[in-house]
Amino acid sequence: QTIGPWQKRIRSQQRHFMELTSSLEQKVRELKRNRKELLQKGKLRFENITNEHEGKLKLIAGVKTSLVHLGADISTLIRKIKDGRQQLEARRQQNKQEIQKYEQLQRTIEGHLHHVTNPESSDVYLQEHRVDLYPDVY
Repeated sequence: QTIGPWQKRIRSQQRHFMELTSSLEQKVRELKRNRKELLQKGKLRFENITNEHEGKLKLIAGVKTSLVHLGADISTLIRKIKDGRQQLEARRQQNKQEIQKYEQLQRTIEGHLHHVTNPESSDVYLQEHRVDLYPDVY
């Protein structure tokens, strides 16, 4: 079919050009496919990153809320502890006063017992140290 060397050269150049264009088209298709895959992966990565970021923000908000509640609980506990300590201190003071009253009563009773067992000094003692054990009764 070729009539001369120049037509052979033209046909070989055309074949070469067709091979180059087909390989170029194939490369373009591969690049487009790779680009789509990369875009899809990038989109997925971006969505994952944004989802992780939103999740972390929600987690931080929850932790902050928990910390606020814990702070309120701690302040309530501190106030209750202070109130309890004040009540204990008041109770200690009352107990000290009660102990002092009982010690005074014990000394009075021991004094009376001493003078009951020693009758020679009991009249003088009773006149000097008269104690009403039941002041509301008389």
